[in-house]
Amino acid sequence: MYGRSVTGHLYFRSQSGGSCSVTDDDGKVHQVTLNHTKDAFTQFDLPGGKFYSLGMYVQKRAIFVQCTEVVQLYGLSSRDSDVGAASAFNILPTTSLDMLSEYIIPSVPNNAMLGVVAIENNTSVTVDIKSNCPSFGNGETKVLNARDVYQVASLESGRGVYCTLGGTRIKSSKPVALYTGGVILLYPGVHGDHVLNQVRPLSQWGREYIVPQVINMDKYNIRIVAAHNDTNVAIFGKTTTSFVLNEKQVHQEDHATDDNVFISATKSILVSQIAGNDQGYDVFGSLVPPITEYASEYVIPDIQAAGRHFNLNATIITESKCVPDIGVKATWTSFQAGSREFSVTTIPVNNTLTEIKSSSPTCTFGVQMTGFATYEAYAYFVTPFGPNF
Repeated sequence: MYGRSVTGHLYFRSQSGGSCSVTDDDGKVHQVTLNHTKDAFTQFDLPGGKFYSLGMYVQKRAIFVQCTEVVQLYGLSSRDSDVGAASAFNILPTTSLDMLSEYIIPSVPNNAMLGVVAIENNTSVTVDIKSNCPSFGNGETKVLNARDVYQVASLESGRGVYCTLGGTRIKSSKPVALYTGGVILLYPGVHGDHVLNQVRPLSQWGREYIVPQVINMDKYNIRIVAAHNDTNVAIFGKTTTSFVLNEKQVHQEDHATDDNVFISATKSILVSQIAGNDQGYDVFGSLVPPITEYASEYVIPDIQAAGRHFNLNATIITESKCVPDIGVKATWTSFQAGSREFSVTTIPVNNTLTEIKSSSPTCTFGVQMTGFATYEAYAYFVTPFGPNF
């Protein structure tokens, strides 16, 4: 989306109404009254027509949201005109960000970018760049003020430049939000789409993950990055593999669209999934939550861009013994992960499906949403309601 005229949308959900103030990238404050209806989301359209240049620089352009009640918040960025570039993602509350933030990113295989967002004034941020492209340099330390964005993106991004930032480490003296993805991510061929996600700090990484099947795509790619040396990783899918990663090291591999993969590690890791349909120009990327953060109830947002419609699907992931408690009538696929068995299904989402809930609080599950429109796609994992999500 960088180097193009873009627009953005925010989607709020509150359990008790309330209101939010939104400071846009021009510093203008907008008031948003939240929908009081149960399970309803409030959509706010940010001012459109913004043009962000590629390159590496600091600019005051972050969007700041402050609400009177606890909310869930999702974002959608899309091109202002025609089609071809959109990305949806969940947004973490500032209260969940570490006081001394540290991040390592898995990145994407080409046209990589990242943005560090300062929450407070006088925030010292150091980006230790790891890249296969010398144009990024080694990174440097910047002092940011509130709403400053430190952008790292190649001037050649969007032109098929196969530059990655996998293993790049970001440290800061105060809490920061980190966004990463691809300006236009090309996968698995020469056609692509915009991908953007907010990354969790190292303290919120996990050791067990499930990467689910995808639909409407040619194949998908898994990228795993380690936080510590001597991290033993095992992948259970149609085949089983194991290997050792050291700190900041990234492992990546492709999978068939119907493969459901369980990943286990002896130390903390971060996992991302990229999927693409080359002929359809559809690419999405989402960061996978650890199994420990699955919940027993989710409300499903309907995230749409102006002037086009995304067909939505929900992929549900749970232990096989919990399928009856979730109560979704669908065809489930089961697979073994060592001594455990998991089940996955993908169902279409319409206006009548606004909530997925387990009848047992001990039977938790994850939900990945995918949306497909003409020449564009997005994916993200739904977050449960709570003060830290």
